[in-house]
Formats: sequence, structure tokens, C-alpha cells
Amino acid sequence: MNVDSMKWGEFKICDLFEIVGTYTTHPRELMPNGRTPRITCAATNNGLDNTYQNVATEKGGVLSVDSATIGYIAYQENDFIATDHIEKIMLKNGKTMNRYVGLFIKQCIDNAVLQKYGL
Repeated sequence: MNVDSMKWGEFKICDLFEIVGTYTTHPRELMPNGRTPRITCAATNNGLDNTYQNVATEKGGVLSVDSATIGYIAYQENDFIATDHIEKIMLKNGKTMNRYVGLFIKQCIDNAVLQKYGL
């Protein structure tokens, strides 16, 4: 279906998505030199701090949201660990977002709040 021919409308995020917190992996628990991404409140590099040997506590295919500072949203394709103040936006049906859906929804949210909060 072509994007231009779709019927568009307003909806509340909570109608389609579930918003939940993440498990905080404390800095003293981190095991360096691994492959598991650690997502932080940073508004750069998709919130990526570094990679660690820790087992991922969060499933990928979600949007991560910084709930501590500016509300930065990033699509997280891979499973990850998180710092505090990271929330997830997930599809309600239990499915994961692919990269294209995730980036589209991220941009829609960014555009919706751009003028609202003067960012």
C-alpha cells in the first residue's frame, strides 16, 4: 500500500503501544568487552553507551525513551541492557517492530512534539 493512498488519523499512543520501564543494570554490575549494547539517556548514537558481556535484559525491536532529560527516542534493533530512566515503547500485540516501522514511529513522535515543547 502506498503511503500517499493510506487513510491517516489521530490516535493515542496507548491505543497501539505499550509503554513500560526497563530493568536498570547498575554500573558496578557491568562486565566490559562484550557484545550487549547498554542504552542510556544520551541523545546521541541511539543512546548507546558501550557494549558489555552482560546478558541482555530487554528485547530489541522497540523504541527506547529517555525519561530523565529531553525525551530522546531511539529505535533499538538488538536486545540490550539499560540505565535508569529508560522506558520502552512496544507494540501492544506482542510483536516486535522492524527497523522501518520503528524509525517511522520515532519520527512521527519527534514531529508531534517538536513545536509543542519548543525543542
